[in-house]
Amino acid sequence: MPVRFRSRCVTFAALALATLSAPLAAQERTPPTEVTPGLLLYQTPVGNVIVAIGTAGAFILGPVTTANTAQVQADIAQRTQVAARYVLVTTHDAATSQGDAGWTRLGAFVATHEVMQGMLRGQVGRLAGLGADVPRVSFSEVLKFSLGGQEIHAVRQPAGISDGDVLVHFENMGVVFLGESFAGDGYPLMDSTQGGTVDSLIATLNPWAGRGRNKFVGARGPAVTSAEVTAYRDMLVAVRDLVRIAKRAGQPVAQVIATHPTATFDARYGHGRVTGGAFVREVYRTVR
Repeated sequence: MPVRFRSRCVTFAALALATLSAPLAAQERTPPTEVTPGLLLYQTPVGNVIVAIGTAGAFILGPVTTANTAQVQADIAQRTQVAARYVLVTTHDAATSQGDAGWTRLGAFVATHEVMQGMLRGQVGRLAGLGADVPRVSFSEVLKFSLGGQEIHAVRQPAGISDGDVLVHFENMGVVFLGESFAGDGYPLMDSTQGGTVDSLIATLNPWAGRGRNKFVGARGPAVTSAEVTAYRDMLVAVRDLVRIAKRAGQPVAQVIATHPTATFDARYGHGRVTGGAFVREVYRTVR
């Protein structure tokens, strides 16, 4: 796995959990797609949620919400009789996050990165009103899950989007969850106030560019191949280099934005949550 491990992995054996049997709530159904056998992708309104099913239980990953918890557990129950559930919450927006989305109360093992856990602690009251809670387990560098033949590594990345960036590698399935490091709907939502830098974002994607045998899932959108990841990385490099030249020449940020450094890429990436100008502004703030 082309990521650097900076601390010893922690392995959690399968836990004997109570069967999750809450009724499916009345809600709009989000039908999943099967990225690879045993791995489902839900494209929800708040972002991609992944479910991996192994012989020792099921693993749920992403910005889980109370709106999809019932459906996800019902779908899992159709595919496995093993009651163990593991949830890894990944999100970069604590203000709208729904924390564990109620999974802890259903007997699941729920974890998140320590940065997100710290941010969510200020949202306890709001989460309680949703029937949710702050994940009780957090990790700093690496967390490993074993699902009976399915090895899953969650690895902290350099601060590209923020200082809580996490990549999740489904080793035996050949799938990599890049999260916000690959927005999936356009330009990245970098946050320089949370430590995000364009150089670190590029560093996260570099090991996966050209990795043709893997499939990749970003924060939104369908699973993609390494060709899309490579093109995204190349866009970041090209925009960074243009902004760096202009900044070194003494141009203020407003002038750099006015020159439209993203013009070549707007047709492909300019229709998401982040405009080309907003992206350039963040690049300008962080580029060396």
